[in-house]
Amino acid sequence: MHIFDVIVCGGGTAGLCAAATAARMGAEVAILEEDNIIGGAAIDNMINMFCGEPIQGIQREIVELMKKMNPDMEKANAFFPASYLLAWESVLKDLPVKIFTSTHINKVNVSNNKIESVAFNNQKFYSKTYIDATGNGDLAYLAGCPMAYGRESKNQFEESFAPQNADKKVQQCTLMYSVRRKPDCNHQEPANWVFYDNQNYLIWGPTVTVEDTTDSNQLQTAYKKALNMLLQEVEEWQKKGFYVFQIAPKIGVRESRRLIGDYILNQKDIMDKKTFNDSIAVVNYSIDPWDPDGNPLHKGENVETPFYQIPYRALISKNISNIIVAGRCISATHVANSSCRVMPIAAVTGHAAGVAAAISKGNFFDVDIKKLRNLLTEQNVKVDF
Repeated sequence: MHIFDVIVCGGGTAGLCAAATAARMGAEVAILEEDNIIGGAAIDNMINMFCGEPIQGIQREIVELMKKMNPDMEKANAFFPASYLLAWESVLKDLPVKIFTSTHINKVNVSNNKIESVAFNNQKFYSKTYIDATGNGDLAYLAGCPMAYGRESKNQFEESFAPQNADKKVQQCTLMYSVRRKPDCNHQEPANWVFYDNQNYLIWGPTVTVEDTTDSNQLQTAYKKALNMLLQEVEEWQKKGFYVFQIAPKIGVRESRRLIGDYILNQKDIMDKKTFNDSIAVVNYSIDPWDPDGNPLHKGENVETPFYQIPYRALISKNISNIIVAGRCISATHVANSSCRVMPIAAVTGHAAGVAAAISKGNFFDVDIKKLRNLLTEQNVKVDF
């Protein structure tokens, strides 16, 4: 039996930010991570570029540590996974955080609208406070929180980039890989290439549609399909004087389950710069849906957005009082999710979840919002325009 002040399910960017922040505020924290290593998408999927802005809160510290470890990062627009992992190890090593890897929660005990415990095989973990940073919303789903999957209709939230009718389609998955310049290569790369340095480049590779991105078998099939497609790209790179030297161990998932929380962030909120009294972060990234059948209004191009606010209510459940969600599975429509799913935004929602967990006393419905916002501001998170 394991007992902690805060249990974080998921050891990716959002979960790491949540765990470190709560621990810095005095909480004994456990991270339960399904993989055998922490790091999430930056490690598993080779998402080695920070899309979205600003870099704030604890994630800013991580970036500064990475730059010290790899001086070339100052000039690059991508980062090496090793730098990311080592930076997090450096931050966590002196904190009261215990990491359980290869631990995929498969049972949740709920009583009186509270999570009492979570379990993996014969191991049970107890806490007053739980953070779902799994990306798939696994903890919230198993706890019985209302969840969404797929696209809302255009009329439901008056979103111009939503389809006419609701469906179960989510953003496509992409296999990331890296290429390296051969010694005799004189090819001049386009300005928009993502580069680690002048020899190594990060590539958004084959993209495939997956019906259910929470299904490991479907993801495995998608990986094999993308890998087969990559063989054709290898030949093109060889003609240009490059070779593929690294392939992500997992296919990159952009979207899966999303919490239906106390508030659902939507396209109009973003584009209209809606002001929230419970805003926990000001962020920015384009609307970038990667829809499986294309969107005639989207036309395959990113749609620029203003800086916008994320409300605290988009992180909390309607019915389970001691769970908070961080990362890509916060409460947002499919369209809004296509903006707020990226790492810098996942990081700051994790940071906010960690602070909320530290001051919640086991009930996220009763968190002092003014105190939460003040603490976030003190910790270098922008909460107002």
